[in-house]
Amino acid sequence: MVASNTLVCIFKLLFVSGATVSAAYLPANQNNQPSIIKIPFIARNSIVQNADKALARRDSSVSETPIFNWLTQYLANIEIGTPAQKFNVILDTGSADLWVASKNCPKEKCPSNRFDTSKSSTFKNLKKPFDILYGSGEARGEFATDVVTLAGVTVKKQTFALVDSTRGILSNVSATSSSITAQNDNEKRKLSEVHVDGILGLGYPKLTTSIKGKGHYTPLLFNMVDQKLISKPIFSMFMGYNSTNNQLGWFGELALGGADTDRYTGDIEYVPVVSNGKKKKFKMWQTKTQSIRMKSGSTTMTNKQQSLLSIKLNKHRKTIIDTGTTLTYIDMEYAKQTLSTLTGQTSFTITPNSGLFLIDCEYRKTDARLQFTFPSSKKKSSYVTVDIPVASLIYPLDTNDVSTATSCGWGIVGKSTDDDDEDSGSFLIGQSVLRNTYLSFDMEKNRIGFSAASGTSTKVTKSSSS
Repeated sequence: MVASNTLVCIFKLLFVSGATVSAAYLPANQNNQPSIIKIPFIARNSIVQNADKALARRDSSVSETPIFNWLTQYLANIEIGTPAQKFNVILDTGSADLWVASKNCPKEKCPSNRFDTSKSSTFKNLKKPFDILYGSGEARGEFATDVVTLAGVTVKKQTFALVDSTRGILSNVSATSSSITAQNDNEKRKLSEVHVDGILGLGYPKLTTSIKGKGHYTPLLFNMVDQKLISKPIFSMFMGYNSTNNQLGWFGELALGGADTDRYTGDIEYVPVVSNGKKKKFKMWQTKTQSIRMKSGSTTMTNKQQSLLSIKLNKHRKTIIDTGTTLTYIDMEYAKQTLSTLTGQTSFTITPNSGLFLIDCEYRKTDARLQFTFPSSKKKSSYVTVDIPVASLIYPLDTNDVSTATSCGWGIVGKSTDDDDEDSGSFLIGQSVLRNTYLSFDMEKNRIGFSAASGTSTKVTKSSSS
């Protein structure tokens, strides 16, 4: 979920509902180093009412296929105030602000938990306006400070926002219990009652909404680092996707202070975060893409995969790594190339609500692989390649199970670019690709780590050639 005045016009972001959590603490290791904190979360399906067709892609023909909408998000439970009031917040690397609904927000706009300032003895209203625009909505209110706790880690006088007006974020998301993967009816009922109360942005301080007269502020996780409340300046995310069970209801995990070795295989390979503008200030969790390739899954007699497509970018593209966006966005030209390479088609049909290309659901059985390659150093002497199964990019549109779907979409969306706008040339890699990986975000060394998520066939490799 990108919060940016420029990028907001570029990406069609899909919203969500999702999860309750409880924190688990890993035991100290043999060297008696502080343990990491594991925060489990759950993703489930929601249906967005009154989807905005004005945001639909209009290139090629438009299909009126009904959209079941794989609207996926990952939520954690936070506590604010003294005594604590609990909220479910979206975990979003594409923004940096923490906000929850205020008691002053009308019930039709903020239908679930709302913060009551009169019940917190540590609350302070900064009386400064808050206004943020996302790709699918906006939120308005006022800045404040209070005690904020995430997984037992408490930050005092944390700046956040209380929202009294929202559009397209909290009010038009409803859950259907039939879309939830649960062990029993009681669990299904509990999951269907979970609602979104706000957003916890995990981006850099420079991405926070500026406070009038004060400027940007330090967001929650960066405050935890500054106050040495977590063992290492790293947080990691496991989205709980399993390629053998391509359904919603996955169990994921946020780890504070490091990485959970049970959630990934192989090594974590890092790529540098690239800065915004000439001032070299870090703002987004973004890196650069060097190439996009598709290869056959089966190997030849020489034990090498057959190359099906190679898009080598002479000018590496800034690429936002965004856990808050469902799909992946690249240039329309390249998105069409990935689809036509797989299917052989030369004409394309696009859904009206989400901009997905339609694709035959039988391609869920393909053994082809898609690769994104990123420079692993600023000198461009080595590269990290993330290799994922193409089958994981097939999204069901008429059910929540791709194995029974009769209408499917392609998880890579084409976007337009503006030669005069540097930001419009950026790629955005969302959940359709990222759910195959285990992600680590290093807030001190300014780097993003990729590894293969447990339960997937993903491969992450480092090489000296691209």
